[in-house]
Formats: sequence, structure tokens, C-alpha cells
Amino acid sequence: MKRGAMKRTLTLLLGAVLAAFLCSCSLFSAGLAGDDSNETASPLGVPVKPLEVAEHDWWVSEGGKFSYVAVLKNPNDSLACLSPCLHVRIQHYDWSKAEDYIDVPLVVEPGSTVVSAGSWGIDGRGVASVDFVLDDRGSWEEVAPFSDEMYTVQNILLNKMLFDNSLTGELVCSGNIPIEGVGAVELAVVVRDSRGKIVGEATAFVDDPPIGRPVPFEAPLHVKDSFDDESCTYEIHARPSPPNNA
Repeated sequence: MKRGAMKRTLTLLLGAVLAAFLCSCSLFSAGLAGDDSNETASPLGVPVKPLEVAEHDWWVSEGGKFSYVAVLKNPNDSLACLSPCLHVRIQHYDWSKAEDYIDVPLVVEPGSTVVSAGSWGIDGRGVASVDFVLDDRGSWEEVAPFSDEMYTVQNILLNKMLFDNSLTGELVCSGNIPIEGVGAVELAVVVRDSRGKIVGEATAFVDDPPIGRPVPFEAPLHVKDSFDDESCTYEIHARPSPPNNA
């Protein structure tokens, strides 16, 4: 499998017309940062440090919708993780119901920090616990660091509506993404309060973006009760994805 550009995150401050330069990818891990005992040997003969969970959170909206954010990191200097599989496992209080959401990013580049986010229209008020589990389907490939900026996100605006808010903006792709199976770009938004705590998320897909031409997108926001649009900041992460209708 060929590799593609990694994501770099910028914080977008509300009310300004800003550009975020983002290179792409995603996702999850078991293993602790800085624990060399977690290293394993790869077929390439290079020690492999597992993907790390740098940050995660989940919440239930007033209407019962479940939302989550997982911020993850590849601590390796020269190894990319191909098609890791993240399970978001939801267990309900009565133990009669469990749900398993799966996210499979195409690649996590060396040294990159990436995001998985999502929201479900389930009866989230009955959620007892949530586990983030990485299975063993990911593989590793030795690559040189890749720093080219493949995506730009610009003209970000917060749209305030009576019941729901959304972020709108434009995505610009600067070149072809050399990864097998790419047909879209997935955008994940992390909303933070003035203390840096996660208070919301949003996602959007842009199918087959043309090179060099801005493509509009809209990402509905799912936020905690503590969300305050006057003080929040927005981090937008982009990653290559299979076509949204695949």
C-alpha cells in the first residue's frame, strides 16, 4: 500500500477568517506513552511502539444522542500504521444492550496526532461505560517522515441556529493522495473550552475533491451542556478516506 500525507492541526479561533493547514490521517491505540516495554518487533526489524491514546472523551446530549472524541498518536519516527481498527464499545446500564462502532483509518503516519469523532442517535441516557479498543488488524510499514501539506481548510464560520449549530468552511486539496482506496476527505472537529477541555465534536466528508479548487462543507456540531460559543476554539483535522458512499 502506498502512503499519504499526514495531518497537522491548527486551532481555529471563532470570528476570524483563518486557514488551517492540515495533512491527514487517523487512529487508535492500546499502550502507554513513554513505556518502552510496550515495544514489539516488526517484520522490518525495527522496534514498534503501539499507537497511543493521547486523549478521549464521550458524553450524552439532552436528547439522548451519544458523542465521542478520541485523539491518538503514532509515537514511531519511521513507521506508519496501515488500516488500524478502532472499536468504540458502548455498554448500557441494564447489560442487555451493547453497541460497537468501528473506525478504520487508511494510515497513521509516523509522529502524527490524529482524531476519530462521531455521534449516534441512540438512547444514550442509558450508557454505563465506553471502551476504546484497538484490535490487531493494523500493519506497519517503514517510511520516511512526510510533511507536505495536502489539505487546507479556510473561511471557517460558526452558524448558530435555534436548536443546532454547525461549522461551515472550504476544503482545498493541493495534490493527489497516494494511498490505495482514497476517494474522499474526512474532517473531524474537536471543540474545546477556555481551559482546553473537550466540549464538542463535528464531522463531515468531502467526496473526490478536485485539486486546487475550494469545496464547501458543513459539519453539524454535537456539544456538551457546558458549550459556550463565546470562548470555545475549534481544531479541524483532515484525513484521506474511502468514498463516503462506499
